[in-house]
Amino acid sequence: MDMATATAISLAEYLRTSYEWEPEWVNGELVEREMSDVSHCDAQLSLLTLLHGHGAWAGSYVRLIMKGCVRIPDVMAFHDRPVGDYPSQPPMVVAEVLSPGDRIADLKTKCREYAAFGIPHIWVVDPADRSLAIYGPMGLMPVSQLGLPEYQASFNADDVFGPAD
Repeated sequence: MDMATATAISLAEYLRTSYEWEPEWVNGELVEREMSDVSHCDAQLSLLTLLHGHGAWAGSYVRLIMKGCVRIPDVMAFHDRPVGDYPSQPPMVVAEVLSPGDRIADLKTKCREYAAFGIPHIWVVDPADRSLAIYGPMGLMPVSQLGLPEYQASFNADDVFGPAD
């Protein structure tokens, strides 16, 4: 489907359509996502491995059906494997890994949607500067560790990005 000429489509049509590069669906419109680079993929794989290693079901690039939109978090984790092909219940964690072309305004919109959906842990990792952040009531806040109290786990920049050079 050519997204440059796309018009409003239903959720059902979006879910049954194949795309060359998977867009998100927001209020009936297709929204393109930034392409990943190697650093993005490295951080994503680290997060998946860390979460899985603590007993969570963790996945990437899975459509998450929320009210009025379908987002595709870089990583999301549940206590148990979600039911169905497209989860529609809040995961315990979503993580967005920044790509070079990501816009902060778009990131904050996604974070607000995740919070409104009831996701308790919203993480943002930036491979470019090896930074970690969480989204909460005060907005986006830099942190030294990403915490997952349910599993008595926390992850620092070296855990996510590998040792600093």
